[in-house]
Amino acid sequence: MTLLNTMDRILYESQRQGRISFYMTNYGEEGTHIGSAAALDPRDLVFGQYREAGVLMYRGFPLDLFMAQCYANVDDLGKGRQMPVHYGSKDLNFVTISSPLATQIPQGEPLSQIMVGINSISIPKVHFKCYTFLNGLEN
Repeated sequence: MTLLNTMDRILYESQRQGRISFYMTNYGEEGTHIGSAAALDPRDLVFGQYREAGVLMYRGFPLDLFMAQCYANVDDLGKGRQMPVHYGSKDLNFVTISSPLATQIPQGEPLSQIMVGINSISIPKVHFKCYTFLNGLEN
């Protein structure tokens, strides 16, 4: 957790100095990242939001790739096509972050349905299933 805090400080200062265009810190949320990541299986797919870099760090995403993504340099896995802080790693089962909050529900819920064997999903069913899934119900 202290490593995430140190990375935040360095990248936040870089943003304030104009070296990178955008940065969102994880201050105060480090424990929730590490705790929830520890409870997951490494094969679990994570749809994170922009303040959840700790999950990716816990899974072994190296600091140089965090920096490469924020600086959009040649080593960036996304080839500089994303805004800073929009990390992702296919190898670590972490879907690239999207800026709007709560987009993870409509992205992840259809995937969960496919994983349990439901092959066709209509839009109304997705909305209904999102609600019931979050309340721990099956249908």
